[in-house]
Amino acid sequence: MLGLYLITFIKFFDPMPEFKAYIANCTVAGMEFTKHENSWIRDTINFEIGNRTFSLKQNSTMIKGNFKETNGLFFDSSELSIQNVKEDELPEIESDVHRLCWLLSFATLSNVTFYGYDFPTNQNTGRRWASSGKLEFFRPTIDIRDGVAVKSFIEQTFTNYKALENSRKLNVAIHYMLLIENNNLPTEAKLALIFVLLESLKSSFAYSKNISYIKGFFRKGNNPNKNSDTYGFMELLEMMFNEVGITKDLSQVKDTRNEIIHSGLTQLSHDSAIKLHDDIHDLCREYLLKLLGYRGEYLLYSSGSNTVVTI
Repeated sequence: MLGLYLITFIKFFDPMPEFKAYIANCTVAGMEFTKHENSWIRDTINFEIGNRTFSLKQNSTMIKGNFKETNGLFFDSSELSIQNVKEDELPEIESDVHRLCWLLSFATLSNVTFYGYDFPTNQNTGRRWASSGKLEFFRPTIDIRDGVAVKSFIEQTFTNYKALENSRKLNVAIHYMLLIENNNLPTEAKLALIFVLLESLKSSFAYSKNISYIKGFFRKGNNPNKNSDTYGFMELLEMMFNEVGITKDLSQVKDTRNEIIHSGLTQLSHDSAIKLHDDIHDLCREYLLKLLGYRGEYLLYSSGSNTVVTI
């Protein structure tokens, strides 16, 4: 009987196991120090998400910031640990780690990828899955060499990202940004993809406002039909941007979009086309940050992420 009580006592006080996730292509710097042999290295960020701590630890290559040998490759960069996880919580934890990686992808403009985890139970549980994506160190959205800035960005935006992820197709929008940047594309193709990004944002906005889509168009009115007036491309974009306090002349965006979609080419000079692409990226970057409720500093894409602005 004493033995049974002792086993029960030990089980009661035995902590729940640690969930350890494996992440690739994450280029952020650490914030807190970990001791390695005889030195301390700033390699860790502890994100407070919900009622849990997501502890991200970077490997030495990421901390040293030498990306010459890893840029453009799938690179095992990070481990993420979460303590005291119950087995029946695994599906939600797994989903939250994917969400964290999408936000880190937006912050870094690198394809941050969650490709597996270990979870020790009575029967060791773990998963690995085939993954793709490349590490990039190019024009990040947030100052990723500042762990404090990264922590603030994630903690401010995670709850809103989770709430809006499906209705606003946020992972799709971020994926388009990565596709544009992580591939050696001609200018017209980059413009075409960034116009598709605008279309995706515009469409998810319209659906979120319960605007009916009938016979290939978003229709006006309370009970529209196939003959009702339609919303134009610019009209919906202006509504979408205005909702978060952004006012922008979109006439050149509309004209160039029509050129690219209908002919695959643009009459703009190469420099003008690149500038338009960069300006649209800045517009989408600002929009997503405001949609997610972020307040603080971020970097302008058009400046090579060298100019800091505040929202």
